[in-house]
Parts: sequence; C-alpha cells; structure tokens
Amino acid sequence: MRSPIRAALLASGLLLLAACHHKDENAPLAYVPADTAFVAANLKPLDDDASKALLAQANSQLPAQLLQLRQAAADLHAKHEDGLANFIDALIKEFDGKTSYQQIAKDIGTDIHGLGAFYGVGLMPVLRTQVTDAKRFEAFVQRLATAAGSPLQDRSAGSLHYRSAALGQSPLQLLSAIEHDQAVLALVPADAKPALIEQVLGAKRPAHSVQDEDTLEKLAESKDYSPYATGYLDLTRLAPLITGGKDPMAQAFYDFVRASQHKPAQALPPMPVACRDDINRVASRVPRISLGYTKLVPGRIDQRVDIRLAKDITQPFADLAVNVPGLGDSGHVAPFDLSVAMPMMQVRDFWSAQAKAVTAKPFTCPALNKLNDSFAKLGAQVGKLGIPPLGDVLGFHLTLDQVAVPAQGKPTASGALLVASKNPAGLLAIGQAMVPALAKLDVGKDGKPVALPAQLAALAGGKAWVAMNNKALGVAAGDGEDAKLGSLMQGSGGKHGALARMYVSGPMYGKWITTFMQRASQQLAAKDPAAAMRLDQQAKAMKQQFDKIESVSLNVRMENEGLVLTSSTRWKQ
Repeated sequence: MRSPIRAALLASGLLLLAACHHKDENAPLAYVPADTAFVAANLKPLDDDASKALLAQANSQLPAQLLQLRQAAADLHAKHEDGLANFIDALIKEFDGKTSYQQIAKDIGTDIHGLGAFYGVGLMPVLRTQVTDAKRFEAFVQRLATAAGSPLQDRSAGSLHYRSAALGQSPLQLLSAIEHDQAVLALVPADAKPALIEQVLGAKRPAHSVQDEDTLEKLAESKDYSPYATGYLDLTRLAPLITGGKDPMAQAFYDFVRASQHKPAQALPPMPVACRDDINRVASRVPRISLGYTKLVPGRIDQRVDIRLAKDITQPFADLAVNVPGLGDSGHVAPFDLSVAMPMMQVRDFWSAQAKAVTAKPFTCPALNKLNDSFAKLGAQVGKLGIPPLGDVLGFHLTLDQVAVPAQGKPTASGALLVASKNPAGLLAIGQAMVPALAKLDVGKDGKPVALPAQLAALAGGKAWVAMNNKALGVAAGDGEDAKLGSLMQGSGGKHGALARMYVSGPMYGKWITTFMQRASQQLAAKDPAAAMRLDQQAKAMKQQFDKIESVSLNVRMENEGLVLTSSTRWKQ
C-alpha cells in the first residue's frame, strides 16, 4: 500500500511544483532580453496597500507636475520649438482638471494596478503596460502625436501591425502597438528595418528573457525589494552598447550629430580600443545600480538603492565603525537631524590608493586625459587631509529646531553642531587661539555646556554654548539648546559601515523649500517678473505636497558589495 500512496503524493507534489513555477508567456518580462542593460518592472499586480501608498504619493505631486509641464511648454513656445511644446500642451489637456492618476488612467485606458515593464533592447527604450481599453489608449497616443505634428501612421512588419510617428527632425521614430491587452511604446531609429521592429515590439521573442532567468525575482529576494517597481541599470552591459559602434541607436544619434553639423551621414566609426577599454574599466568600478521599494503601506513608503562597487572601494569602509555621536542612534532629536561619518585618515588613505592606482595604470583614451590630471593633483594634495586637527576629525552631527529666512537680513537658526574627533581638546585649543574671547573659557571634558561670552553669543542670536567630551566638540545656539547639546554629546557612535543618517520633518522640509524659493522670487522680481511669478507658483504647488508629508529619513551605509541608501517617507493620514 505504501508504494502507490508514495507515488500519488510524489505526483501531486510534482504537479503542484509545476503549477507554482508556471509563467505567463505573455507577461511583460517575457519580452525583456536576459542581457538587457536596464529594466524596471512590477513582478505582480499592485495589492491594495501598495496601490494606496503609491497613488497617495503620486496624487500629491500631480499639481506641481502639471505646473512644471505648463512652464516647460511656455518656455518651448518662446523658443519657437512648437512641436514639442504642442505635445506638452496636449498632455496637459489630458491631465487638466483631474485630481488623481486613477482618473487619468481610466480616461486613457490603462490599468494602473497591472503588470508593466520599462527596459532596453540594446539602447532602444521600450515600455509595456497593461490596458483596459485598447481603443482609448490608441486614441490618447494619436492625440499626442497629432498635436506634435506627426500623426501616427498604420504600418506592418510581417504579421505585426503597429503604428509609427516621426519625431520632428530627430533620427528617431515612436512605435506603438497593442497585443495581449498590453500597450507597447518604443523609440527606435527612423530607418529601423522590419526585423528590428519585430524584435523591439515583441513579435520576435528573445532567446532568453529576464522572466526565464528569474532575474528580478532573485534581485528582489537578495535585497528585500517588494515586487513593485523593482529594477536595475547594468553599467557593464551599457558601456559596450555605447562604445561598440553596432547598436542601431548609437548610429542614429551619430547621424543626428552629423546632420546638425551639416555633414553627410556615414557609418559610425569604431571607437578606439583604448577608449573602449577605459570606459569598460570605469564601468567595472560601479557595475550595477539597483532599486526597489521595501515597504508600501498607507502612510509609509520605504525605498532602497544599491550601488554595487569594486571591492577596493567597499573594503575600507564596510567594516569601519566611526565614533560620531548620534550616527548610531535610531531616532531623532530635532525637526532636522543629520549625522555624517567623515573619518579623515581613512578618507585620505582611500583617495591616496585610488590616485596611485590611476598613476600606475593611467587612462589611455584621449577623452579621459583630464581624469589622469585630476588624480595626479589629488595624489599630491590628499596627504594634507591627515594633518591635525583635520586629520583627527571623524565626522559631524547637526540638529536644527528652528530656521528663519527673513525677506531681508541674515537667516537665523537654533540648534547644535558636534564635530567628532580623536582629539576634541585640540580643536578647542585652535579655536581659542584664533578667537581670544574663547581663551578664558573653562570647558571641561564632561560634556556639560558652558555659555559663550556675550559678544560671541550675540552673533548666534543671543544665547550660545560650547561643550566637549572625549568624543566631540559641540556648539549650540537658541533657547533651550544647551540641554539638548549635553544630551547630543552622549549619542551612540556609528555601527560597522554606517556613513550617514538624516531625518527631516515635513513642515521643516516644506518651509525650507518654499521659503528659499520665495526669497529667490523676490530677488528676481525686478529683473524678470515672469520668472519670479513662476517661482511663486512652484512654491505654492510644492507647499501643497509638503503639507501632506510627516517626515523623510535617509540612511547610508557601506556593505561588502557596495553602497546602500535606504529612505522612508511618512505621510499624514
């Protein structure tokens, strides 16, 4: 009895496994070549939480984006670039009066929750997105193309039916097709052959696809990315496309440059071997950049960017723990809170090693001669970073509780600044030697704030203090900042690989941006009233967006494989 049961269980398991691994042969990623240089895609349709989070963010940005489009169109009309300006005007007309991207998607016939992918076939960019109403989408694209002066024309390549439009005087054309409830848009050379068009639009499938190799799924799993808007840019694949001289888009742009110089078209000459090797060498130092969301829930959006780096770049910092007070803390103590690791001795050693490497093996491509010169100068100067007191510096921690930027006069602020150092007393001694009023201060090493002399405090708005312990020298200005200064001196140092940490509240962020834009507008008012008015409009639109943000935080750390940037945006509910 056991054998038939085991056989049945095994068969059931195999069927279940096969079902789990079944892949939709018409999914967007099935059309993406496995060796693409860039791709970003949804691995599954948006769930409710992800949809609410992303749409809340996008909808808050819609007014500012429409304003920017209007201003861009006005600038293009002023330059008599009416084709592109009319295209933008038509886009504005599609979006105008709508308060959400849900409305826009419904009106143009796209599925805002569905699968989609943006990727490259060589250097040719392709967008695939699911549609709910093919006729609406085709009419939308036709309206934009007609407004630009290049209505879409019906074409065919083999059994493939598509539409195309020339893009003004450029050597490019826009392709549009609908297949399997997917809209496909692509930019290709104006003289693209039918076989190339079939490849780009997916009538001819790639021999191996990103979906076949589970490339994005593996990436998402390794980096803890969500299945939404995950992607990468592979510089080691992009560099040969640019330098190889065989990509159709490279030839098209070369033709465009020659035409602008009133020169006849000719075959793109091969790039010198030295230049190809040097560009590939640079790309190998930063081989890939990937990104994705790590949390998408109503009221919170977390993102992560991974920049893969060569081992000799990551090694000096991945295992380094820098003792900057506050860098290792998980919270924040002010509306603006920034900690940065800047260990000068390690920075000196790192750049010295990079300069020596270039000196030992200089770039031989003439276009990169300036890089050789820059690294030679760097090698000669970088040693100064190790000279005390600069060489003792480890980083800094800045907090701000208030910032005022009056229409007239100097900006004022209340907050604190710590400079982490292996020799804080040395920093204080230099300050006392340079500023006689500090010489009489008795600053202990216990981290307790000492009030600055009245003449110095007046420069900081009336109240100011200095404090020191064995980790840092700090100053603070403003009511109540002395108590915060003492607490900041006791902050935790950075963990292994920690390079920076920042927090800014929504109100502080919005106030900075709008205040500085309004001040710039006032300075422009006499010289360029129209530009000043545009800045005022932008400030008002951006304020509407920032009023909905609770906070933004950022962390930067070095890992063994490269630099990792993580951010979190909290939205008011």
